[in-house]
Amino acid sequence: MNFIDTHCHIHDPEFTQKYDISVNQIIINAASAGVSQFICVGTDAKSSQQAIEFAHTHNGAYASLAIHPHEVADVTDELIDGEFKLVEQLARENHKKVIAIGECGLDYFS
Repeated sequence: MNFIDTHCHIHDPEFTQKYDISVNQIIINAASAGVSQFICVGTDAKSSQQAIEFAHTHNGAYASLAIHPHEVADVTDELIDGEFKLVEQLARENHKKVIAIGECGLDYFS
């Protein structure tokens, strides 16, 4: 049976540094558990771009673009508008690797 990891951040260098594991090892470990595809989730325009770049260079990887509510708490409306426009542009330009828009709900965690 093949599985899809529907929410991961292996495209983010902070993730691999935090857990001291290489992306290649993560993919090997996932494959041994039956995971053959990944949806790499962005949380802002920059990490959404990283997710797309990762998806273009790794078979079975796709991107979910987003601007998470906690990323916009302390920024100007102008900056938020720019982020949304960039995410929209990324989605339009990379439609074969962008398969979702996510991380955009109400922020109820503390």
